[in-house]
Amino acid sequence: MNKYGRANSRRVCSWKSGFLLLLSNALLSGAPLAFFQVGSAPTTMSQDQSQQKIGLGAESETIIARGERERSPPKRSASVDPFFKGPNFLKVILDPRENNAIMGVPIPDRIPFMVGLEKDTGTRIQLSGKGDWYQDSGFFSKVLTISGEAAGVLEAFSRARSSDDRMMIMNFLVPRSAGGQLIGTGGSSVKEAEQQTGTTIRITEVPNRQEHTVSVKGMTRDIDAVVKWLLDQQDAYSEDVRRDMRDLLTLKYGPHNSESDAEIYIQLTEKNGRWLTGKGGANRMKLRNTFYVFLDFDRQADQTGLRIKGCLGDVEAAHRYILHNLSKAGKPDSRIT
Repeated sequence: MNKYGRANSRRVCSWKSGFLLLLSNALLSGAPLAFFQVGSAPTTMSQDQSQQKIGLGAESETIIARGERERSPPKRSASVDPFFKGPNFLKVILDPRENNAIMGVPIPDRIPFMVGLEKDTGTRIQLSGKGDWYQDSGFFSKVLTISGEAAGVLEAFSRARSSDDRMMIMNFLVPRSAGGQLIGTGGSSVKEAEQQTGTTIRITEVPNRQEHTVSVKGMTRDIDAVVKWLLDQQDAYSEDVRRDMRDLLTLKYGPHNSESDAEIYIQLTEKNGRWLTGKGGANRMKLRNTFYVFLDFDRQADQTGLRIKGCLGDVEAAHRYILHNLSKAGKPDSRIT
């Protein structure tokens, strides 16, 4: 065994900022474009003025402003002071398309679950806040940060990730200043880690960001070995890299207005409406648990309307996630993945 454990009422304000936000996102991702009307200053609009529809084949969508959220995520202190006491740190990108323990926990139970995990492992854990999503290749993910002793961080990660032992891809964030050390001269360090863990590791610089992404493909248990490698590498970090690492703990990934109230209305076929609801409401519940949004279905004879309400960042993330699933939906009542 090697050291990594492997046998060899509608309100509208600042419409310009909302338009520019979606326009930039759409140009980067190629996704269908709709207009968010975001902010807090009320104005009087006619029904035609307040709704802008765009064809999506069998679906069309409308995004309007909303003055008050019906559903909010549980609150937790935003202080990161306890993180500065931890000798080791791990930032994990949690893709909602992948099963993982934290995103799969119902919203009312999520904070107690994380607090219990902290007590069991002696770590501090934070999940990016409401409206705040990490965007990569046009998709939205949460960022999980774990701080503490290396053994506790590894245990907390193992319990937070998917419990299935299968081939998967997981992504991590490290300070840009640590990239050279992780890669090594001529790629020697990362190649050795790949050989010892049986995984494929890609370290990528993200333009206009202060972090590199570390993408790992392998069996679940082998990804744990890569996490141990990442934590071991931190022992050799210079004080400058450690300072960068701590500074990045407070980094937010969403735009400045991502917590503004928003609402989107999507018109679906009857078939896709049933599919998004899921058997016994399973898909609807998954969407609510994952994105902190309120879902309201309006069923008519031959079509279904879906209204998504919440923070702008959460609504936009849920919308993109729904489009992703509708594009590959095989039949009604199949599971959302």
